[in-house]
Amino acid sequence: MKKLLLSILSLSVLVTSVMWSNQADPAVQLWGSAVSPYVRKVISVLEEKQIPYTLHPILPTVILEATGKEVPAEFTKISPLGKIPALQAGEFAINDSSVIAAYVERKWPEIALYPKEPEAYARVLWLERYADTVMTDVFHKILFENFVKPNELKLEVDTQLVAELVGKLPTVYSYLEAQLAKSEGQYLVGSTVSVADMAIIHHFISLTLAGITVELQQYPRLSQYVQHMHTLPAVQVAISKI
Repeated sequence: MKKLLLSILSLSVLVTSVMWSNQADPAVQLWGSAVSPYVRKVISVLEEKQIPYTLHPILPTVILEATGKEVPAEFTKISPLGKIPALQAGEFAINDSSVIAAYVERKWPEIALYPKEPEAYARVLWLERYADTVMTDVFHKILFENFVKPNELKLEVDTQLVAELVGKLPTVYSYLEAQLAKSEGQYLVGSTVSVADMAIIHHFISLTLAGITVELQQYPRLSQYVQHMHTLPAVQVAISKI
């Protein structure tokens, strides 16, 4: 998987627009680079819910400006803060992967990615939040240091920081192993895939993208979970967009 991900990376695709749906002129427009775990999360949500969309690959405004690239006016309109992902459905536009996922669930509820039962719903929200905070502070910083800085910003990697961050991975692994022990099936909450799963698996994919070997031998539930999540078509499609 590591060799596959690294071999398909191409910086040129970040400035082009590509239609990933097999349906013509879909109403949903998604802006962002699939290098981002948050963009991949939204891609997986849209794919799992079978919603046609057009992906417009683009980096955040701060990186575009830092590298002397033009910031499209249309992107600025949709994402005033210049962040990714940004989603537009008709005249409506919204940012932030968690907000987008919640909006998509309400807009297209047919294939549910949030459970109805209150306690299960709360657990999904919490685990999604955990991915957006605790995992972001470790996994996403590793991705930024090992991939974004050398490839996009042409900056030197802070190897000491990366080592410190990698040292924090076992704490996250242990927590997720414990959460999986509470589950009734192959997923973090209940027996069906949820937004929490989409949020968490793409951080693990980011580690591979950053060249970090994911060592899960001591975490049997988590190891099986990560392997299983990689087999989901919605996740595979998101990986293919990198």
